[in-house]
Amino acid sequence: MAQLRELLIETGIPAERVPYGFLLPLVQGCLAAPYRFNRRRVRRATAFREFLSVALDGTVVARSQDLVVLDLACGPLELERGVMLRPMTASEHQDLCSSRVGAGGLFVAFGPFPWDQNVLNIAVEYSRRESGEVGDPGQSPRLLSERRLAVLASLVLVSAGRVDVEHLGAGNNYDLTHYAIARHFELRAFAGGNTRYVLTRKLAKRLKKAWPRLREILGSESHYLRLPALRLLDGASRDRADDAIVDYSIGLEALLTAGARDELSYRLALRGAHILTWDGGNRKQRFNELRDFYNVRSSIVHGSKIPQADLEGARSVGESALRAIWWWCFDQEADGLKRATQIVDERILS
Repeated sequence: MAQLRELLIETGIPAERVPYGFLLPLVQGCLAAPYRFNRRRVRRATAFREFLSVALDGTVVARSQDLVVLDLACGPLELERGVMLRPMTASEHQDLCSSRVGAGGLFVAFGPFPWDQNVLNIAVEYSRRESGEVGDPGQSPRLLSERRLAVLASLVLVSAGRVDVEHLGAGNNYDLTHYAIARHFELRAFAGGNTRYVLTRKLAKRLKKAWPRLREILGSESHYLRLPALRLLDGASRDRADDAIVDYSIGLEALLTAGARDELSYRLALRGAHILTWDGGNRKQRFNELRDFYNVRSSIVHGSKIPQADLEGARSVGESALRAIWWWCFDQEADGLKRATQIVDERILS
C-alpha cells in the first residue's frame, strides 16, 4: 500500500486524497462490485483494471443505477457501451427487498415480478486531467445526469404507456466514491396513465437506431428538438392533467409557431394537422382536435374551470400530437426549426 501511495502521488494526485479517494475504494472494489445489487459478487479484476486506468491514464468511471418498471418484451437492451436496460434478476430483487426491510422501510411490489422490474445501468468515463482536478465534482454528475435524462426521455418519445423510475444512486469508482446525485425510494411515473408500457422488439430496434442522434439532441442546450422532448417527459410525469397540458402546449408551440405572437391557436392547429396527416388521414379532424386542445390550454392559464373529462381528453391529444410531430421533425433532418417550418408551410401552400 505504501508503494501504491507513492506511485499515485507521482501521477499528480494530491496526497490527502490518496487514502480515502483511491486506496480504500480499491479495497472496497476487490470485495464488492460497484453496483448496489451485486454486493456479494467478487470483482477483483474490474477493481484493479479501473484502479490502474484512473491512476495511470486519468480515466474516472462514474456510474448510475435505476429501477425501471415497464414490460421489457425486447429483452436486454444495450444502447451503447455502458448504457444497459435489462431485467432484474431474482437475487437482485431479494437484495433490494432486504435492503429496504433492513432500513426499517416498507417494501412494495411494483409490478408482476420479474417481467416488469428492470435495471438501468449507466457508466460514463471522463478524464480527470481534462478537468484539472481529480474527480471534478461538477463534471461526473453532469455526465451521468445527461445520459440518464436522455435514456428516460427517449423511452417516453418512442412509445406511450406508464414507466415508473426509482433512482438508486450514483457515484465515481475512485475519488468522490461515495458522492450520490440522488437517492430515494420513490417511484415516479414518467409516462402517464395506467396503460402498460411495452418495449417491443420493433420499438427497441427503432430506439437503438436513433440513439446516437437522440443522445446528441438531448445533450445539446441549443438544439430546437431538446425542449419539446423534455416537455413531453415533464408532461408525462405530471399527476394533474392541466399541468401536463401546459407542458405539451409549450412543446407544440416550440415546434409549430416559430416565434409567432398572434393567431397561435390557428397556426399550431394548421401546421400540426398537416404534419399529423403527412401520409394521409382526416386533416380537418386533426385540425379541430389541436384547436380544441389549445383552447383548453388557454382556459387553464386564464383560470377557467374545465370539466375533468375535457382535461383528460386534451391531455391525450396533446401527448400523442407532440410525440408524433417531434418524430416528424426528427425524421426530416431539417437544418434547424426555421427549415422544418418552411417544409410544412410549403406543403400547406401547395
